[in-house]
Order: sequence, then structure tokens, then C-alpha cells
Amino acid sequence: MIPVVLAALLLVVARARVQAQSFKLCAYLDEFCIEQGTCAVYRSSCQSAAGGSTNSTLSCSTGENGSGGVKKIDAIVINYWPEHENCPRDVAPTSKQLVTNFVRDACVEVNGGSSWVKVTDISCTPRDCFPAFAQVQLEDGSRKAMHEINIGDRVKVSAQDGYSPVVFWGHKDANVIGNNFVRVTFEDERVLMLTANHLAYVNGVLMPARDIRTGMLMTDAQSGRAILVQAVEFTMLAKGLYMPHTAHGDLVVDGIVLSSYASVAPRMAHALLLIERVMRALGLSALGSLLEHETPWLLERAMFAMASA
Repeated sequence: MIPVVLAALLLVVARARVQAQSFKLCAYLDEFCIEQGTCAVYRSSCQSAAGGSTNSTLSCSTGENGSGGVKKIDAIVINYWPEHENCPRDVAPTSKQLVTNFVRDACVEVNGGSSWVKVTDISCTPRDCFPAFAQVQLEDGSRKAMHEINIGDRVKVSAQDGYSPVVFWGHKDANVIGNNFVRVTFEDERVLMLTANHLAYVNGVLMPARDIRTGMLMTDAQSGRAILVQAVEFTMLAKGLYMPHTAHGDLVVDGIVLSSYASVAPRMAHALLLIERVMRALGLSALGSLLEHETPWLLERAMFAMASA
């Protein structure tokens, strides 16, 4: 009952705020980043600043190690508008700070050696999806690539449970090039690609794709039997980011049984999105197309809070 009530509250307010990438940047007076000067927290959305406003963008790379967090920051751009509270598009920012190509928590020289900075407390969640060419199986036996799927399509979810309708998209971006894909090759030479945080059934339990290793066993959707992982490659490139959600909660992609969800607990995510699934079944929606870009901030916070409780 609690997840349902929480879902109702979240769906009312989720439209108001989508997760913003954020980070803390501190300036230092020495090349070893020991003598700290000033610090500020920046978000990838307009926020008030001393006498004005700032807006920042953060481009991140992730790796196979750790908890799936940021491994390298490709670029940070901070724009500042003094005397303007809303980051006006028709007014050029008076200052721009650009920091590129460094590892998180590293001391980095900027401005030609006149100062040094360190970035910490990074929130840069990668999208968790499948590439455009990944395929699902429909109830009539035909196959569709991710970019061809429509809401309402009944797709295979497991050997035992058969088929379930696609009720909404978690992400749907045809043009982006993802750089965080894991490429899994099986003993029958079948290939599966999915992003590092996406959950898969491996050795009988759910685990993120970044933890899959050669010799592990996944589940073949046709036979319901285990299939051996022959090779795993990380940080692969692929076009498109697609994350269809089924009413069932699982999904078969390229013949392998997977979850519709990423690294938060799938049962919690499924419960929190119950109202959205019901409304979609009635031809309505509480979140509209909001989920097609990234998980609403409040939903994500609730999932992690419940998972860590």
C-alpha cells in the first residue's frame, strides 16, 4: 500500500522537476589542491547565484568498475549572467568557465596555471537502455528493432510468462550515440548489447550488466535454459538509447531474458510506476513524455531511498 500511495504523490509532482546533473567545484590556491579558496555547487539547470544566475553542462563517461558512477568528466561548462535571475537566452553570459578531460577528484590546472580546481559530489547518471538495433519478439512471432516498437505492442518477456504489452518508454532517443554499452557474446555466437547499469538475470540473480563476466550463465528466452557467456566487452559505442517498459516488468531482448529496469531495485521501481501503467492502460498518462528523456528526479530519489532502507 505504501508504494502505491507514494507513487500517487510522486506522479503529481514529478513533472515539476527532472533530475539535474550536478557537481561541486572548488578552486584552490596551489597546484596540489590543498589550500582551498572558494567552492560552489552547480547544476545543469538555471539557478540563482550571487547577483545573478548560472547554468552548467556536464558531460561524463562511465566505466565498468565501481558502482556505475562517473569515471571521467569529458567537459564542464559554467555560464554566468550577472544581474539576471533566469539565465536569459537572448543575453550572452558575461563569463564562461570550461574544464575538460580529467578524472573525478583530480586536481586540475585551469586558466593557464593561474588557478587549480577539483570537482567532487558528482551526480551524472547515465541512461540505461538498449541500442536502436536491439530486437524484441512480438506475439505473432515477428521481430521488431527497438526504434520500431510502439506502445501497446505485446512483446516476449520470458519462456514461462509469454508476452506483455509495452506500456511506456523509459527513454527513447534515436539520435544519441551511447558510449557505455556492454557487448555480451554467447556460446551460440548470439550478441546482446545493453548499457552498463541495466539489470540482467545472471547466474540466477539480477545484476547490472557491468558485472557480467565470461563463464557466467544468462537465460535463453526460447528454452528457458541457461546459456553461457563466452565474451564481454565494455564501454562500447552504439546509436540510440531505448528503454521500453512492459506491464510485466521483464523484457526479452535478442533472445535473452532481462529486466525493464536499471540498477535500482526493479520491484520498487515497478511499484512506484504502478499508477502510470494503469493510466496508460486507460489511454491516459500522469507523466506524459517525461520518462522518454530521463527518470524523474523524485522517482529516482524514492527508488534509491527505498533500496537503501
